[in-house]
Amino acid sequence: MTHKWEAMSNISGEQIGSYFGGSVCVLDLNSDSNTDFLVVGAPLYYKPHPQREGRIYIYRLTQQLKLEKELEICESAQGRFGMTLAAVADLNGDQLQDLAVGAPLEDNQKGAIYIYLGNHEHGIRPQYSQRIVASSISKQLQHFGLAIDGVMDMGQDGLTDIAVGAQGTVLLLNKNLFNNVESGADPEANKALVIITDGSPSDINTNEIQRCEELSITRFIIGVGKIDNFEKLNKLASEPKESNIFKIENYDGLNGLLDKLQNKIYGIEECTKSKVNLVFLFDGSSSMQASDFDKNKKFIWDVVTTLKNSSIEFAAVQFSKTVSTVFTFKDYVNGMAKKKLDAEKHMKSLTNTHKAIDFTLEVATDVDFTNLEEYATSVTSSISKCIDDITVSKTITTRSNQKPWMTAEVRALLKT
Repeated sequence: MTHKWEAMSNISGEQIGSYFGGSVCVLDLNSDSNTDFLVVGAPLYYKPHPQREGRIYIYRLTQQLKLEKELEICESAQGRFGMTLAAVADLNGDQLQDLAVGAPLEDNQKGAIYIYLGNHEHGIRPQYSQRIVASSISKQLQHFGLAIDGVMDMGQDGLTDIAVGAQGTVLLLNKNLFNNVESGADPEANKALVIITDGSPSDINTNEIQRCEELSITRFIIGVGKIDNFEKLNKLASEPKESNIFKIENYDGLNGLLDKLQNKIYGIEECTKSKVNLVFLFDGSSSMQASDFDKNKKFIWDVVTTLKNSSIEFAAVQFSKTVSTVFTFKDYVNGMAKKKLDAEKHMKSLTNTHKAIDFTLEVATDVDFTNLEEYATSVTSSISKCIDDITVSKTITTRSNQKPWMTAEVRALLKT
């Protein structure tokens, strides 16, 4: 059976040279296989006051198959905002599709992407929920946001991953305690780790210390008992190490550290005059007794209680062979942290300290293309599931005789 295509709507850009239609994507907001909104990028749109480069337009597809403008958004002062667009699977649990927007020339061509959460009325919320800049991942990245995809579960963990292209590399964005806005994190807050352990790390990693330094994360280390290789643990602390490392003979000694550690933590807030996100990483290895594990939890809550009237917000993670989030920043704000901390069970295994640090701060990982055939299969499967959206999007960008990047109009074409 052959299908004919009929042009139902024709939308013209409002500014010559804005490259209106240089990028397009469709939003199936509630994932019912019907297109609800069309998003159009104009990455060279220019606004002098305040200075903005790039704009996106959101159009609703009506029951009469017409396109009605709902929103227009400018964010970046100079970065080709809207050069790339991608509908991504629900990121915040509201059952609505979300949107990622690339600005690959922002921040001196390092690049950034913006995440907008879905909205029934306008397609997306007018304010972005998160801005992810290349420099927060690696200072070497260039043109981060050149390409974006948010369809596949490449980690096979049941969560949709966002793949982002940059110059010479592809990265998978991961959620963690420090960058997960939906779990209460503030990406602009100062960051701190308090690591409590009675053993030297069982695992080895040479990258997390550098990443902590790049992200300006303050690290306090509490070493309990006779640790075989304290030098390994020593390397994890921030400078000046002599001020940020605490040694105690046993877990009863935690009570004596309370005032010292509180003053150190409070000092971060006082020095910066801004919000602090602090994560406790506490050891759950088999080397400690059940009573020591409980002392760990009591110490954490004593610190939290004393600093509750500050602008510091807390989260906690237990680590052993694996890593488990005990409570998030959002849990702390909503009054659920104590209940979750009390309920946390002792893991009783190894001391994978480096893995725990990675868990809290990892923003993105390079895609390993050694299993390229597996990825290709995943791509094919994903495309077959959303072929209607891709067909419409592809037709929109190729219908014009001009090159897609140069087109000044977008035509919404529907199968008849």
